[in-house]
Amino acid sequence: MQTDWTPADHAAVKQIMELVPSEFHLLTSCFAEARAGIVVRFVQRCGVTPPMLAVAVEKGQPISPIVRDSRAFAVCVLDRTDTALRRHFSPSNSVGDPFLGLACIHTPSGCPVPARAIGWFDCELVRHLDVESDHEIYFGMVHHAARRGGPTASISAKVNGNGNGTAQTNGSAAKAARVRTNGISAPTPARAARAKRRSHRRAEKR
Repeated sequence: MQTDWTPADHAAVKQIMELVPSEFHLLTSCFAEARAGIVVRFVQRCGVTPPMLAVAVEKGQPISPIVRDSRAFAVCVLDRTDTALRRHFSPSNSVGDPFLGLACIHTPSGCPVPARAIGWFDCELVRHLDVESDHEIYFGMVHHAARRGGPTASISAKVNGNGNGTAQTNGSAAKAARVRTNGISAPTPARAARAKRRSHRRAEKR
């Protein structure tokens, strides 16, 4: 095992690191009367069931203690052409409440989302990782998500007989009403009621 790593040429590595896809997103959170939002470059899907997102945030930002205290955050998808909104939430403008005077909606957890955002993910903080770098990482379990002008999708997990699962939204909640455990299907209340009525009818015929 190699233990004497040669120091990297940071300038050369930085150029190659740009080959890794990244996109500007807005990270928001609130706790009590405090609200904060900051543009972040590094957001990555890191789980499917349940759906998870990893967000890297530059250390020392005012939003960090708010995320840790509230145990929740929202990741907002921004229009690539909306440079004004990106400047408004840039790390250099992170002092004070950036949402004052800005048209916003709120996620079910209470996180503010600019009305101009294309979409958003409402996340429960499940892990915070302080790495030896200039960024720290927050892992969030996605509980709700929506596109601008569309309905909110509530995420739930449906586990199949193999122990695997797929994410379901509230649009398919009726289809996901049966939860499978060890390959055995548990009936919904409606199915149980119908079975009970059939049992009564059979007893009456006897």
